[in-house]
Amino acid sequence: MFLPLAIQSSYNLTSVVTLVCDTQEREKVNKLSAQLQQQHSELQAMLNEEIQKSKSLQMELDAKESEIEYLTQKVTLNGVDTSSIHSGNELELDDSLLGLSCS
Repeated sequence: MFLPLAIQSSYNLTSVVTLVCDTQEREKVNKLSAQLQQQHSELQAMLNEEIQKSKSLQMELDAKESEIEYLTQKVTLNGVDTSSIHSGNELELDDSLLGLSCS
C-alpha cells in the first residue's frame, strides 16, 4: 500500500509519539511498582521484628508467671498466709529468723 509522503510522515510521527508515551507510562508504572515493592519489604521486615519482640515478651511473661506460681506454692507450703501478700501488706518477720539481734 502506497501512501503519500506527508501521510506517511504523519503516520510515523504518530507511531513514535504513541511509542514514547507508552514507554514513559511503562517506566512510571515500573518505578512505582519498584517503590511499592521496597515499601512492602520494609514493612514486612518491621512486622517480623515486632513479632519477634512480641514472642520474646511473651516468653518473659510466661517465665514471670511461672516464678510467681512457684513462689506462691512455696509460701503456701511454709504455712504463711498468702492473702496478706496478695493484698499488698508487708509480712512482719521475726528478727531472729533473719539472723539479726539487737543485743
